[in-house]
Amino acid sequence: MNDNDIFLIKRTTYACLIISWILFLAPLPYTSTIGITLTLNAIILSVICICKINVKHGLITLVIGTVISSICYSIGLFLDMAILEKKIENSDFKYKSPFSNTQNRNNFK
Repeated sequence: MNDNDIFLIKRTTYACLIISWILFLAPLPYTSTIGITLTLNAIILSVICICKINVKHGLITLVIGTVISSICYSIGLFLDMAILEKKIENSDFKYKSPFSNTQNRNNFK
């Protein structure tokens, strides 16, 4: 492998990791699924780096990919739950059971 290929693999690995971390923190539906696949791609590229290029760089990106990605995923999960809780608190929806009074109970008999 020449130097350009090595640089390309390293850059792609870090790009996959950074984009996946952003997707983990984004409060949009299904972005964490895309982030997980990008993290898996970065881990596969890290293994390729370990085998063919440089063991040190491959191990660093492998550790970063597993540790920081799980931290970003957890933070994103807590952010999503906090946003969902705020939306529920601020909504005007009040659940009213159809069996809340006796008049409605008699209608269902």
